[in-house]
Amino acid sequence: MKSDYLERDDEGRAQQFILFRDNIGQFLVPLGIQATHEDIVQQAADATRFRVMVDFQATMQKAAQSWPTRKPTFNLKTR
Repeated sequence: MKSDYLERDDEGRAQQFILFRDNIGQFLVPLGIQATHEDIVQQAADATRFRVMVDFQATMQKAAQSWPTRKPTFNLKTR
């Protein structure tokens, strides 16, 4: 059975990006990569931004369920 290494849904991906961001540091020295390398810094920023966006989207989806349905009203009467 084939399995994907990356989650398919946004929540799962956000969790994996954050997990990578928080744990890659211990492997940088053995790999000969500096923590300030632009790719490492950018991945950390991307992981944080993606997490924030996923959280914001979830908040808006939950809030939207409580919003009343607004029906447009048109006043077509002329004076």
